[in-house]
Amino acid sequence: MEKRCFHWRKLCLIMYLYVIAGTAIGQSLKRIHAGESLPPIKAGSLLNFSKPELDFSDFKGRAIILDFWGTGCVSCLRSFRYLDSLQEALGDKLQVILVNTNSRDSVESFFLKRKKLHRPSVIMINADTQLHQLFPHTGVPFQVWIDPKGVVRHFTRELFANDVVAFSEERGREIENTVGRRQKIPILNQPWKDKSLYYSFFSMGTDTALIPDANDSLHAGITVTLSHALNLFKFAFNEKDQYAFDQPWEVILETSDKEPFEKPKGKEKRRNWESNHLLGYQLQVPISQKKNVYRYMQEDLKRFFGVQAYIDKRSMRCLVLTQSGKMDQLRSKGGPCQNNFNSFADTDNDDEKATTRYYTNGSFDFFVKWLKAETEYQLQMPFVSEVSYPYAIDIQAEGHLLDNLTPDNINKILRRYGLVIETRYRKIDVLVIRDENEGRRMPAR
Repeated sequence: MEKRCFHWRKLCLIMYLYVIAGTAIGQSLKRIHAGESLPPIKAGSLLNFSKPELDFSDFKGRAIILDFWGTGCVSCLRSFRYLDSLQEALGDKLQVILVNTNSRDSVESFFLKRKKLHRPSVIMINADTQLHQLFPHTGVPFQVWIDPKGVVRHFTRELFANDVVAFSEERGREIENTVGRRQKIPILNQPWKDKSLYYSFFSMGTDTALIPDANDSLHAGITVTLSHALNLFKFAFNEKDQYAFDQPWEVILETSDKEPFEKPKGKEKRRNWESNHLLGYQLQVPISQKKNVYRYMQEDLKRFFGVQAYIDKRSMRCLVLTQSGKMDQLRSKGGPCQNNFNSFADTDNDDEKATTRYYTNGSFDFFVKWLKAETEYQLQMPFVSEVSYPYAIDIQAEGHLLDNLTPDNINKILRRYGLVIETRYRKIDVLVIRDENEGRRMPAR
């Protein structure tokens, strides 16, 4: 995890907004076409970057690939490990930059909740508006190729290693514009879409590139592609990270036909299952109905699959964080922000320091989120916090305890700070999907 000072986060966010707003006011963000130069722009709300602000002019002399992505894009998420490998292999010849419209905090939370998902180490620009204005596009993934002189050369929907290497070395290799190729046969043609007011549809295994964007100045909507039934339900009832539904205990499946909701084991069986059960979904409504889009998607899913679905509270055995004594030792003494709980501390041949890790001058809420993610992943039990603390905190812990997070080891750390984890029954939010009349099967392909 990056080193950061969490109690300054709101102030930093305000500073980022001023930076972005100042850049937008100072220049006209007109659409950039192939052959045109990237204007002098800066970006904030960054991850995996050492400075609070990114100046694109600092990358002159190296190729840049802007990769626009979204949390609902499966192919985007699968590409992260590949992008890291490309960046590592090409070094200073190339800079890969991931771009999305979600806030920095929501992206942090997205990866924190998904321990098995590879978190990319390349630079990430979050809460973006200006690059989306400069390079408007329909769907993700979407890549913009900028040469070492700052000239935009290509727009694509996919990356191939040979093309990226040749581009970074300025070999003049011809790269196919896969954006144009894929958009020749969209599901909805533009004249029809321009006249549409309200619609929703499901489609079999549709690529994002073939579905026009549902959001514009007159409309609001949702687009999800290459997703199976359970993930569609999770997305609809999640309502912008209000819930997670990432853990197995957070979804209660009470349907007689579980085939659309459960992936089979075995590579071949899973491949066949995905060919018949991956879906695309889009909803578009008038902008005045924007607040209702998730509810409308929920209703569509229930009708299409012939089920009931709702959020309920169920009593479960949980790991509960409570206060066991005075928390005076927890309050931060100030100093630099540091967080190396997930890796050994840097040392100068000091054996004691080598096995000691620190979380200093950070927010209590973020520590609780980290503890929840780690304990649920390693112990496979729901975690509930019943403690709040308004001040920045300092925590020191032995590496061997953090690497083996049993309840006893966790408490050896927490009791020093007036905290304890106990096993108790608590009611937690779950997504329930159950039969209603006869379930509707997926159409044969």
